[in-house]
Order: sequence, then C-alpha cells, then structure tokens
Amino acid sequence: MRPNLVHKMVQNKRSAKNKQAGIAVVSAMLLAALVVSIAVAMVYQQQRFINRLENHFAATQARWMGEASIHWSRAILAEDAKGGTVDHLKENWAIRLPSTPFEGGTVRGFITDQQQYCNFNNLLQDNAANTDFFKRLLSLVGSNPDSVEALKDWIDTDADITYPNGAESEHYLTQPVPYRAGNQPLIEIGNLSRVQGFTDESIAKLKQYCTVLPEPTPVNVNTASLELLGLMLPELSQFELQSIVAARNLRPFENITEVGKLLEQSKITLSDGQFSVGSRYFMVTSQTQFGKSTIRTEALLKRDGSGWPHLVWERYR
Repeated sequence: MRPNLVHKMVQNKRSAKNKQAGIAVVSAMLLAALVVSIAVAMVYQQQRFINRLENHFAATQARWMGEASIHWSRAILAEDAKGGTVDHLKENWAIRLPSTPFEGGTVRGFITDQQQYCNFNNLLQDNAANTDFFKRLLSLVGSNPDSVEALKDWIDTDADITYPNGAESEHYLTQPVPYRAGNQPLIEIGNLSRVQGFTDESIAKLKQYCTVLPEPTPVNVNTASLELLGLMLPELSQFELQSIVAARNLRPFENITEVGKLLEQSKITLSDGQFSVGSRYFMVTSQTQFGKSTIRTEALLKRDGSGWPHLVWERYR
C-alpha cells in the first residue's frame, strides 16, 4: 500500500474521532443547558408559589385586622349607647384612629354617623317636604331637579310612572344596553348611576350630603353639616343656622324641642320624622396594611337600643 494512501486513511480516522468528540461535547453542553433551564424554571415557579403564599397570608392577615376593626367599633357603639340616646361629634365613637402599627403592618380607621346625611330612601315616604328638599339639593349640584320623580319611580314597588318626568322599565328597556327599573329601595349610592337624570359627576357631589340606608331615617341635628341644615330648612337665615351649630357645640341638643325653642322667633316647627338628636346607623371604615397587601374595609352597622349593633353589610377593597 502506498504511503500517501495510508497517511490519508489515518487522517480520516482522526477526523472522524474529532467529529464524534465534538458532537459529544455539544451534546453535553446542550444537556447541561437543558438541566440548568429546568432548574431555573423550577426555582422560578417555586419562588412564584412562595410569593403567592406570602401575598395570600398578608391579605388574610389584613382582612382579619379589618374584621377586628368592625368588632372594635361595635363594642364602642354598644358602650356609647349605655350613656343615652343622644349622639354628637364629641363622643368617643367620633374619634378617628390614627395609623397605628402592629407586628407586620399598620391599621387606621374611623366611624361615621350616617344620619348626619340625608337618606335617599326617605323618598319612600311620599311627602312634599322630602320631594322639595331633594329638588333643592339636585339644583345645588347642577342636576335637573325633576330627576327626583325618576328616582321615586326607581325605588317604589309599582310600575306606575310619576308624570311628567318619571321613568319606569319602559324607558330603561329602550337604552343601548337595556335593563329594568329597580322597583326597590336603593342599596348603595352608586345605584343612582342607573336612574334617569343622574350622572357620575352629580353623584360625586351628592355624596357630601346624602347616604343610602335600608329604611327612611331622620337627620341627626347634632351631627349634620350647616350646609345640609340650610338645605332642609331654607326658611332660616345664615345667622339662625349658625346659632344652631354654636348651641350644639356648647351642649348637644337633648331633644328636638330644644331646637324648636331656639327657633321660636322663626315660627318653624321641626318634625321628629325629619330630625332627631340621635342616630342608629354608623359606617365603619378602616385601612389595614400588612406586608405587601393593603385592604380597605367598610361596614354599615345598625344600633337598636343599648345592645350590640347589627352588621347590615360589609365589603373589602
């Protein structure tokens, strides 16, 4: 065999071995990369699971603190009721809890007298005083006062239209997204967005003066704002309204008769159905931060007598 041929055969064998070795190295590198990728993916999924677990734990802890704030508020209101039926803004329940640290987070909250506002469901009592008040209020916030008639139709239980500006299901079923009239009391103030004549802008302004409670309620003259009292008693001068606020700041009114005596010269008679000196409905609002979770708790409480207040509803955000 010629030397050149032998040399060539040897080189071919060496080249084949080198190729095999190269393929083995590449295969090993690919396998190593695959193992590393799988390991990284496993670590990533494990970390996501741990993060979800931590977030769930934090949210649960924050919610528990929200629940605790509701029970704390119920205890305060129950204790307050033992002192009598008069409610005012200098009582313990009206003190706002500042941001208070606890292990792992903070909590802050406050109680709001819901009868310092006028209740939209008072329109269930179909009388001229309620209708006139809400018309004045709608005019104040820049809405059409005749929308009160549409609101009456929304919260009454019948399908009869209040003419000339009422609206029942026949009207709402013609909308681009059809729906029926509520024909029941409002559940929350946001329900107004579905009533003819009410806009998001007007609803935001109405929240300064109004609330929604499950039943008709009087306004607490000891906690209502001067502006709301002026809307409810348009016959009074600004001086007379300020006299009411000044008098209650010195000593809360014990009964409606005391307010009437203050207004004897105006010859105005206050109705027990329209005004009160105490409240039964209170809103608890708290915000809890725990870890990365922040939860806002809202709860409506109803107090009957001196017993433990009932929870009407609660929600978390």
